[in-house]
Amino acid sequence: MLSEYLKLDMALGAFVAGALVRAAIERRHDEAMAARMAGLGSAFLIPLFFVTSGVRLDVASLFSNPSALAMVPVYAALMLIARGLPALLLYRGDLSFRQRVGLALHSGTQLSLVVAITGIAVPRGLMPGGQAAAMVGAGVITMILFPALAQSMLSEPTATETVAS
Repeated sequence: MLSEYLKLDMALGAFVAGALVRAAIERRHDEAMAARMAGLGSAFLIPLFFVTSGVRLDVASLFSNPSALAMVPVYAALMLIARGLPALLLYRGDLSFRQRVGLALHSGTQLSLVVAITGIAVPRGLMPGGQAAAMVGAGVITMILFPALAQSMLSEPTATETVAS
């Protein structure tokens, strides 16, 4: 495979391959090709990526190492801070506080990025399997908990909103 020959990560190799395909096709075929690739990616390749990543995840080391397990909520909080805090601060003039908190919670979800990063780092010996499992566990928590909290936050009217109605 070309990505192995060039010593590129598989995800980067796939990205470059997509860019080359896009550059090679005629502009009149752009929309049709994009629709086909989106369908193929969403229906087959992305789920396959997550299944293979899940199979490689070292869950046993997460549950056998109390310090790795304790890092799951820490990583989840860091994900919320790193991605949610900017949304909370940047939209002060445009959204209410509740809307900004909801946006921050949704912005803090990040399973795919964490799975990709850990999937690259562990095989290269840059990250222990237990730490990767803790980070992926935190990513799973963000995907389950943060949207539910955002929905709860956005669907409950405040006392001032109830009085104003």
